[in-house]
Amino acid sequence: MAIIATPTANTKEEKQLPRFPHLLPMNVEQTFFTLLEQKISQISLRS
Repeated sequence: MAIIATPTANTKEEKQLPRFPHLLPMNVEQTFFTLLEQKISQISLRS
């Protein structure tokens, strides 16, 4: 099992991992599709 996370700026985040309080877990699927949508938007604006 793997967990994708990013360091937190604030140590009092709600979604912290119990064993790793300095990391904030990320939703990989949501991040992927958000970045994909942004890239498609950039490409369509070039045309």
